[in-house]
Amino acid sequence: MDILKTTLVGLFFGTFGTTLGGILGVVIKKDSNKFLSFILSVASRINDVNNLF
Repeated sequence: MDILKTTLVGLFFGTFGTTLGGILGVVIKKDSNKFLSFILSVASRINDVNNLF
């Protein structure tokens, strides 16, 4: 049962992070290194949270 819970939580956060990054990328159209760095930082933090479970 734990593997199912882990899989579902991983799927949720993976989908959520990808969707959030896509929406931010479309809504905020900046071509700067600072913005790209921020988006990658957010994605990595979501991945870190996912790995805690």
